[in-house]
Parts: sequence; structure tokens; C-alpha cells
Amino acid sequence: MNKQIILPLFLLTSVLLIAACQLYEGKIAVEANEKRTEKAPIQNLTNSKKGVMLTVEKELYSTSETEITFMIINESDFELTYAEPFAIEKNINGTWYSVPFQINTFESKSYLLRPHESSAQTVTLDPYLESDLPPGKYRLVKFFGELLDSEPTAEKKLILSVPFKVKK
Repeated sequence: MNKQIILPLFLLTSVLLIAACQLYEGKIAVEANEKRTEKAPIQNLTNSKKGVMLTVEKELYSTSETEITFMIINESDFELTYAEPFAIEKNINGTWYSVPFQINTFESKSYLLRPHESSAQTVTLDPYLESDLPPGKYRLVKFFGELLDSEPTAEKKLILSVPFKVKK
């Protein structure tokens, strides 16, 4: 008779433990959102589009590093405009979230990249981010103006991203 009671009790305990683990994972995502992180508006970004490519100097950074150097490569036949703004996003359980910035003001410099040329740019995270990047999977998101091939349209504006990782 004891065996008949033990088996259902064991199954019930197992189900409760599994449910508790799933609630804990959900709590982590909620805590991430409570720290002013918001789901990134565009989840699917690529590092190249219309002949423009974004690459990162290194794919692995340490938590103590405060600069990221990336390369903009314009392999198109048209000039490309861009400015200083960028974003950092973190991947949490397969979803990209914006990393909060302490300062959202960027210099108002504007750049022009000629066809078949490239340009390196280094962003300093120190004055912008509220804290160091903890270990994890990130992407740098860069906002571009447009390829200057004809009339400006929303479709010609580019948003590219390049992934990188942070470790201790």
C-alpha cells in the first residue's frame, strides 16, 4: 500500500519542482525589464544590407573594456551618410533588449562614406552606459542615413547590427 502512495506523491513533487523552475526563469526576465531594459524594437537585424557591411574589430570583449571599434564598409556604388548614434542590445533567452544609456546625447557630427570605401569608428561606452556590460551576448546597432542614389525614402535608411560577446 505504501508503494501506491509514494509513486503519485513523487510525480506530484516532480511537477511542482519543474513549475517552480519555470517561474524562476520568468522572474529573471521581469527583473531585467525592471532595470529599465526594454525589448528592442527590431529583433531581426543583419550586419549587411544593400552593399553596406558592419563588422566589429573583436568578437570577444572583457567586462573591463570600455571601447568597441567597428568598421563600416561601403561596397555599394553610392555614397552613404551616417552620424554618431549607436545602441547596445543584450540577448536574454533569445530576445534582444536595449541596454540603458545614462547619457542619450550624441555629438551631431555627420559623416559621408564614399562608394567602395570603409571607415573605422570607435565608440566609448564609459560616458553612455549606466554600468559595465556583464558577461553575455550583445550586439552593437548602428543607424545610418541613406544611400544617396535617388530621392530619400524610408526604405533607403539602414539599421545594421554586429554581434559580440562579453566575458569576465
